Amino acid sequence: WKMNRYADVLCVAGMNTGIAPPWFHELEQSGASVSWEWKDCIYFVNILYQMGIDADVKIFPFTKQLRYASKEELLARECGKLKAGHYDPKAAEEILLKHFQQNDQGEFTAQAHYRSALVMWQACGEEIGYEG
Repeated sequence: WKMNRYADVLCVAGMNTGIAPPWFHELEQSGASVSWEWKDCIYFVNILYQMGIDADVKIFPFTKQLRYASKEELLARECGKLKAGHYDPKAAEEILLKHFQQNDQGEFTAQAHYRSALVMWQACGEEIGYEG
């Protein structure tokens, strides 16, 4: 609402989707409880629509290289995204080692794909209401 009201010409918001690599889905299928803490940009776009704003959305694909110095760090960091006590550590290790490769320096690496969104709309410089 404030962006739309105070902008002169154009409102622009950049958002990243959460990184949800395939091993998260496999961990969840193995019985782990994954902490999904991110929201997709579609929620933001839907709020704008309810306010009478028809936003344009451009999606850009990105790849992030994940790198851990050791197997212990890999397990600690990736299993840290799971709810404590709600996963089998042996199953989690097996799934993660299937997706991460050890390089010549002993690091464990994998690529995670995610998307970023650029949400834009013409500012109307007036108050708009929320019908909800």
